[in-house]
Amino acid sequence: MRNCRLIFIALATALAVAAVNARTVGDFFVAATGDAVHALPPNKRAEMLAYLREAGRTEPADTEYGEEATLLRATDNYLKARLSAASELEMLMLTHGRDTVIYMVQTVLTPAPDSRIMAISPQGKILSLDKLFKAPQMKDFVRIPRGSKMKPAQVLAGVRFPLISYSIDDSLHTITARQHIEAITPADDYKLLAPCLADSLVYRPSGTRFRPVKQ
Repeated sequence: MRNCRLIFIALATALAVAAVNARTVGDFFVAATGDAVHALPPNKRAEMLAYLREAGRTEPADTEYGEEATLLRATDNYLKARLSAASELEMLMLTHGRDTVIYMVQTVLTPAPDSRIMAISPQGKILSLDKLFKAPQMKDFVRIPRGSKMKPAQVLAGVRFPLISYSIDDSLHTITARQHIEAITPADDYKLLAPCLADSLVYRPSGTRFRPVKQ
């Protein structure tokens, strides 16, 4: 688990300082540089991308951490890779007029999916998420059903630690946020909380930004 998070931090740093004007997410993925990129060297990333694009097949590559990485899908504006048995990476490039933003979602899969999301320019600059994607808090998942005596504060008090994952739909270009508190909440407690929590929230692109879909 600790190694997975170290890989994530290292890869995020590597991608963030990539000195490239990326035209596709594949360009960005291959050209990433940094101290930890030796975990999956550029030549291996390039080979994985070539096999998938030209031969239509996935070609696993061994990382320096002793893990097996696989590029699962790659189009001009979307990429998904399995970095290890317990970690995934997704990228989505949005372009509107002269503006281009690359969204990167990193997910640790165990003990339950937990993600972080970043916004990066094609030149590798980390962008502030404030005006691009407002990451949800647990309070955003609270949905008190009619007739329930539960209060939002009671629901939130029962959440010991927020576990939220993100996934990208490469056809609709939406981002779905899912809460996974069931994995770390006692069964009896979760039975009380479940009716008052939405399983997921959907965000739709608007230019190079994301807006929540009203539910």
